[in-house]
Amino acid sequence: MIYQVHALVRLPALTHAAFVHHWREHHAPLVQSLAADLRIKSYEQMHGLDHPEGRKAHARATPVV
Repeated sequence: MIYQVHALVRLPALTHAAFVHHWREHHAPLVQSLAADLRIKSYEQMHGLDHPEGRKAHARATPVV
């Protein structure tokens, strides 16, 4: 089994909310639609949370497939 982990950095023009929305509402359904063809067994997204001091706090993983 192959595991892949990717760390992405949002474009400065995107808000944190817009970045998370894109990944949850556009990318996740795309992966779900292709999961069987690509033999994807599991797919999770983990997004940082906005922190009042500008630091990122970790959120729980969101299983998609």
